[in-house]
Amino acid sequence: MGFLTRGAAAPEPDRRAVLARALGVATAGLVGAAVATGAAAAPAAAAVRANQTNWRFCTKCYGMFFRGYPTDGACPAGAGHDAQGYDFNLPYNVPETPTAQHNWRFCTKCYGMFF
Repeated sequence: MGFLTRGAAAPEPDRRAVLARALGVATAGLVGAAVATGAAAAPAAAAVRANQTNWRFCTKCYGMFFRGYPTDGACPAGAGHDAQGYDFNLPYNVPETPTAQHNWRFCTKCYGMFF
């Protein structure tokens, strides 16, 4: 019925699969390309550097805002943003692909991103 039995062991993931899960799909694609071409790990490091940390979710306006400044910006729902949950790392200066949308901008008043 698809269950593992005592004699059947699950196959261990290969190194590329572990890296893909740890680094994400976009970075893993660069790592796989570098490994396939024999290139150094510099492209993967450049892809990691193309991320900006400190993006948070606001529970009041339900938007993403940048929390890397001394203040949290003006929340459209009133006062400052109320950060909740994870700290997101967003890529920037990347070309548009089927999974990366271009033309997102940053608002200097609310510190949010908009399209």
